[in-house]
Amino acid sequence: MQITQFQINAARTEIDLTITDAATITSLVLFKEDTFKDYTLGVDLSALLTAAATENITITLAAINESAFDGVYYIEAQDPDEIRFGITADLTRYKECILEDTVALALCDSCFEKQSLKLTNAQQLLRGLQDAVDTGFYREAFNLVGALNKFCSNDCKTCGSYSNVSL
Repeated sequence: MQITQFQINAARTEIDLTITDAATITSLVLFKEDTFKDYTLGVDLSALLTAAATENITITLAAINESAFDGVYYIEAQDPDEIRFGITADLTRYKECILEDTVALALCDSCFEKQSLKLTNAQQLLRGLQDAVDTGFYREAFNLVGALNKFCSNDCKTCGSYSNVSL
């Protein structure tokens, strides 16, 4: 079994999931960074499995009871012999947080003469998180999200449910 695709689509309305050699998968669970490996809080998506050799699954916002994708998502697929993980993320909230602080810094001439260690650290954390997601390092991503959450709030200040942001 191999998870060959697990990504939020460009419209940010669905997650596209493809698993090959998937005929014997018995369990499919979706977690967020705050529910990771807590099976009582994970979303059981096993009903979407068809026992096909290649599973092409579309996970909608409604299927996971979310109004918008926000944060890091982990998928766990299990068959009788192995467990595989996939990771994807929508990092809009963190990007907006860092942009907001960058714009605030840019509004005064003397601000550029000072270093904003907090802002620099947040940008590096975001870059590290994106790298962790891109390479599938889910444990590292989990730790980086915790650090970014200390810097950025959970609320998007200007974009409502993030739907006006275009990728």
